[in-house]
Amino acid sequence: MARPTRKCALCLETKLLEWSHFLPSGLYDYCRGENGGEPIKATFNVVFSTSRQTAAYLLCGDCEDVINEGGESWMLPKLAQWSGPFPLYDLVTAGPYVDAGEGSKCYLGVQNSNINCQKITHFAMGYI
Repeated sequence: MARPTRKCALCLETKLLEWSHFLPSGLYDYCRGENGGEPIKATFNVVFSTSRQTAAYLLCGDCEDVINEGGESWMLPKLAQWSGPFPLYDLVTAGPYVDAGEGSKCYLGVQNSNINCQKITHFAMGYI
């Protein structure tokens, strides 16, 4: 099917649409685990494993770029690895914190120059 020209779901302008993945492909890779199994997909009627990504002609190229540059490209490499590091955890725990009592710490992400809270928020808000 040729790329359609329709209203973009984000900017609401009529433009040539991209084949938009509802979740970044990096998250599908993450869900496969270290053994390469297929992610689990659930609908109202069935639960099954599949490598097929949920996608549709939804966003224009400009809005796809906003999502990618807004948080996806910053956040995905910082997710925990199955048998390896958790870069975001390492960044957070290396930063400033306050003692929250009873051996707990409250990390101050906005005061940590290695944490981009705007990109984390932008990434998270895209999946609510």
